[in-house]
Amino acid sequence: MQQAGAKLGVSAKKAHFFTCEVVNCCKTDHINVHMANSPKSAHSATMHSVAEKLDLSIATVSRALRRVPGINPETRARVLQAAAELGYRLPQSYRSAAPTTRDRLQHVGIFIETNNSNLSHPYLTGLTEAALSLNISLVIHQVKPGECARVLEPGQQPRAMRSGLLAGIVLLFWWPAEVVAALSNKLPTVSIMHKYTGANVDMVGLDNEGGMEMLLRRLHAAGHRRIGFLGRCSRLHWSTARFGGYVAGLASLGIEYDPALVVDVEFDAISSIEGDWKPYEDTVMRITERHGVTAWMSATEPGGWALYEWFTAMGLKVPGDMSVTGFHRPTNRETARHDLTSVSASYEAMGSAALKRLQFRINNPAETSRSILFPCEYFPGSSVGPCP
Repeated sequence: MQQAGAKLGVSAKKAHFFTCEVVNCCKTDHINVHMANSPKSAHSATMHSVAEKLDLSIATVSRALRRVPGINPETRARVLQAAAELGYRLPQSYRSAAPTTRDRLQHVGIFIETNNSNLSHPYLTGLTEAALSLNISLVIHQVKPGECARVLEPGQQPRAMRSGLLAGIVLLFWWPAEVVAALSNKLPTVSIMHKYTGANVDMVGLDNEGGMEMLLRRLHAAGHRRIGFLGRCSRLHWSTARFGGYVAGLASLGIEYDPALVVDVEFDAISSIEGDWKPYEDTVMRITERHGVTAWMSATEPGGWALYEWFTAMGLKVPGDMSVTGFHRPTNRETARHDLTSVSASYEAMGSAALKRLQFRINNPAETSRSILFPCEYFPGSSVGPCP
């Protein structure tokens, strides 16, 4: 019995051992099969792996994995399938911050073309105030003029953009059209003041034509008929729009348009003409004397300041001898160098409207782009007087 029991015990022990070994082998075989079908494990697969496999951008893959609205359902399905095959899972930190509904936090890039590293602009004030109520986190990214194209390089993008966290972009100041087109193909984009023909970009700006006609009526009422225009620049939409308002306003008042009274300004100088005034002195003086100009309209407020200061330096009184108007007066009067007769709209309100429009485009990707124009408010100032 003991011998039989010993034999039985040994047999049972061996049977138990072999059973466990078979189970372990099954598990091992299962893992080996899984590994053979998956090029990378969950630990080595990355978002870049998924994007590379499908020939998609990392931003598209990230938005698909986070179920951000606006992704084509077929594309989302392909991304989810590829991620499963590669064993990739979105990090928990990305999933928790993902804007999957309108009530979740959204990250928006504010791309600013500027040389000023300490920029403080009322547009930003409006954007910041709107972000609080819209549950939006702003990612500020400044780029120097001439280097805008670098934002298309992943290594030069803000980290939130590289990670696919940005839901949209607001552009401040002028950006090259080809860069704007590339950005708007990736993410919903809104521009403040600058319109880009052919790009799927919304624009929040001023009623430039209406504002210019408003100022012309003021000059006409003061008796002026020979009125010059400073600041036409074909590369800037708002400049050509203001020039168009000047021409249309003259026609509506029965004044014949004279191209000899128009001064073109170089693209690089138009935003800082008060500091680059020297090249335009002789032209303005020649037109004024030869054609009997009694009033000058500037396409910009800084251009109006330059005219005011130059005429004063020449011994002329503004507005006694010469009238001058600006355009887009600063909201804060302390930043205005002179109290020009001008028009404007709230910079803060425009910044707020841009962010609200962007959120609408994010949540409604099928919506077509449009321009939102703020009506100009008239500021009497003290630079327009009766025609001498």
